[in-house]
Amino acid sequence: MSNDYKIFVGIDFSKDTFDACLLDMDAVVESHKYTNDKKGWNELVRAIRKFSMQGRKFNPQSVLVCGEHTGQCSIGMSEYLCGKGIDICLENAYVIKCQDPLNRKKTDKDDALRIAKYAYQHRDGGLKLFEPDSPALKRLSALYGCHNHFVKAYIKDNNLLKSGTMDCAPEAVASLKQSIKRNKAEAEKYEKLIKAQMEENPELNRNYEILSSICGVGVLTSAMLIKYTSNFTRFDDYRKFASFIGVAPFGKQSGTSIHTDPHVSKFAHMDAKAVLSNSIMSAMLYNPAVRDYAQRLRDAGKSKYTIYNNVKNKILRIAFKLISSHTLWDREYEHSHRSGAQSPRPFVVKKNGTAPLETVPLADTSVCTSP
Repeated sequence: MSNDYKIFVGIDFSKDTFDACLLDMDAVVESHKYTNDKKGWNELVRAIRKFSMQGRKFNPQSVLVCGEHTGQCSIGMSEYLCGKGIDICLENAYVIKCQDPLNRKKTDKDDALRIAKYAYQHRDGGLKLFEPDSPALKRLSALYGCHNHFVKAYIKDNNLLKSGTMDCAPEAVASLKQSIKRNKAEAEKYEKLIKAQMEENPELNRNYEILSSICGVGVLTSAMLIKYTSNFTRFDDYRKFASFIGVAPFGKQSGTSIHTDPHVSKFAHMDAKAVLSNSIMSAMLYNPAVRDYAQRLRDAGKSKYTIYNNVKNKILRIAFKLISSHTLWDREYEHSHRSGAQSPRPFVVKKNGTAPLETVPLADTSVCTSP
């Protein structure tokens, strides 16, 4: 991140409009409201150019734009500004709010100013610049989102049918059954498309092969991890991702009066957490390392939900370690590690003809199970 920023722009996004607050090193403030479309984005760039008082000598690298990450409302403008050579970062709204917890005033204009000040305070490297996702990752995200849509619709209709409230109307029951059948078929179709996208694209295939080699991690879990980590570029530590999806426990301690046991927060990404919950059920049955780990927790008297949460963290730790070391999961590792025997690690050739993953000797402890 450059240290030569002269202008700091805070953006408060909404669906149709956004408020922009321009702040320079001399604390001169200027605020505007624009439409959240290409016309508004272009008007913002012209306003920044005029505010810089540099005219045609305007240097995009002297501008730092910061906004709250609000999903699709913020992605479009972020990609547009990146194309113009202007640095932009998207921060978690809760993180920005915690920087000024005593400010109770809530307007779009004030929020934009607070975000601009936040960018100014962290101009020396505390922010991570936004990088647009590749076309392959965008397509994977779209397919994954559509799959989730049909799964939720299927579950909703199925629960309504099982409740019995529609039994008095045969027509409604017939419609629900048709809807359930259709949504289930669509979900299965998109799962196949997701798998094909990860297998056929060289950018995604390498990490997909590593993730799918882990016993218990299937197509949807691999897609979830690749999507929410931006193909493992957004998070550099599994602990950060565990906190993001809500499987990292935190306790509270202050003096002698406040002491709570560690527990997970509800402030988390529940959809990603749900996918991981389904994955660990398979891993606890068929993955020897995970199964033994879960059994040790049971023997120690841990509760069911504590075991589930610890196993989720173990799966994430294994996944991130294998990705960082470019190593396939070795299902025979535990046996060979204890007996001292050498069992060859599988040598996988990709379907698209690209170079295979490197084999790693079993003496490498990078995939050693966590204690």
